[in-house]
Amino acid sequence: PEDEGMLGYKLSINGCSRLSTRHFTAKDHWGWRNFADSPQDDVVLQVRTWDPAVVVTSENAAEWNISLKRCEEADKSCTFESQKFQLNGRTLCLHFYPKGSAEATVGKCSAFLWSTDEGPLGFELVINGIQRAWSGSFAAWGTRGWRDFANTPEEDVKVEIRTWEPDQLLVKSDCMAEWVIPKCRCCQVGKMEALDSQKFTLGERSLWLRFYPKGDAEAEPENCSVYLFSEDEGPLGFELTLDDCSKSSTALFTDDADNFGWRHFAKDKEQALTLRIRTWDPTSVVSTSSTSAQWHVPQTLHCHFGQGGALESHRFPLGGRTCWIRFYPRGDAEANEGKCSLFLCSQDNGLMGYELALNGFSRQTTDDFLAGANWGWRDFAPTPEGDALLEVQAFDPACVVVAPEKDSAEWHIPGGLCNRLIKGAGLDSQRFTLVGRTFWLRFHPNGDAKAPDGRCSAFLFSEADHEDVLGYEVSLKGQTRGGCDRFEVRDNWGWHDFAEACTTGEAVTLSLRAWVPNQTS
Repeated sequence: PEDEGMLGYKLSINGCSRLSTRHFTAKDHWGWRNFADSPQDDVVLQVRTWDPAVVVTSENAAEWNISLKRCEEADKSCTFESQKFQLNGRTLCLHFYPKGSAEATVGKCSAFLWSTDEGPLGFELVINGIQRAWSGSFAAWGTRGWRDFANTPEEDVKVEIRTWEPDQLLVKSDCMAEWVIPKCRCCQVGKMEALDSQKFTLGERSLWLRFYPKGDAEAEPENCSVYLFSEDEGPLGFELTLDDCSKSSTALFTDDADNFGWRHFAKDKEQALTLRIRTWDPTSVVSTSSTSAQWHVPQTLHCHFGQGGALESHRFPLGGRTCWIRFYPRGDAEANEGKCSLFLCSQDNGLMGYELALNGFSRQTTDDFLAGANWGWRDFAPTPEGDALLEVQAFDPACVVVAPEKDSAEWHIPGGLCNRLIKGAGLDSQRFTLVGRTFWLRFHPNGDAKAPDGRCSAFLFSEADHEDVLGYEVSLKGQTRGGCDRFEVRDNWGWHDFAEACTTGEAVTLSLRAWVPNQTS
């Protein structure tokens, strides 16, 4: 065309037709490189045009009507583009694919809103009664919409759009903000559909929130999902609170597409709600050696956390692996009142001995970590009243030496470990194999919770893919105890009152001998 503007058009060559709507500049052209097979006879080329007008019904609403005949003539990936129109002071355009965009599911139509202007905008699209809504920030010349909006139309199409300024996100301080979301917004979206907040700045970081009132694609039914995005790289501690539900974490953001949050944050929401965020700089963990580290958490930070609220440290190297500390200043959900909870998390598999300390109070044990797992104590110590100095020390839980005949083993525990463990605290050996079964030992130098005062406890654990009847003897400090018992696939035997407690700090050796009855022992 010689003139600039929107034009709907249909081209036909010998019965093969294609149609579209486009915004033409003067003397511009649109068409199809691979329109049809090369003609074998005379060519009849036909063109039909129409005005793809959008009717603006108010300052924030508009309608666009498309006939069923146009939709039926369209191929998959064929797009109808409306004329440009103004709503809420923005220049917008609608893109409609009657038979779906290239990536749409067969039998679905696609619809998108295009904006020349950047910034926050909420909008609702309704196509023949099917409603979808979105709220967030547009990039300049950006699009937002749905690949599988609804079923392919079987009647004339009426596309309705309504826009609004996104729900206001209020920055309360340099580390706190809240996003008030009206009930109507939550009711307008379905499962997998999200509301995005406008971008905001806390602590010199550019952030935004994404909220799925009925859960993201992988959320269980009746759950909502919440995620935090950051334009800036680096670690950030954050707490999200949705009405009366609060969750916190520490995350390492790597790029502006990175996000952290919870798929199952709380029960799904259809009422008005307030989503609050609080951020902090998770104080760096100082590695004091290859096997120890310290983490200082000021009282002004941990005092804001209620029961169930957790602080996580940076990740740091510890004893050849990558670890981090999870600290609940007022205890996790199952901790006793007045107690804090403290856990060590490991990115790597394997057995590790470790000691955790809080302001001089310490506990020590050995655990077999799975990647990403955590071990520790729910009721670690009283909730700190001032600053919290958290320390961790890793140690080798000492190798178990298995005899060449593989019928006995010795576990050597270095001096200085046993007398540091309080009653109830224990050490686990590494796993080892005797007479075809996997064993490990658990030793409480000052007794487990059921041991009499002044006595130590020892237990034998075993696992295999079958049951066995085995004889066994455990020896410590000249005291030998044992028996002949049937071991289930996973089983344990032992003694709360094994021998005198190990309180002098000397090295300790536990010996185990195992045999199959009716064989030479």
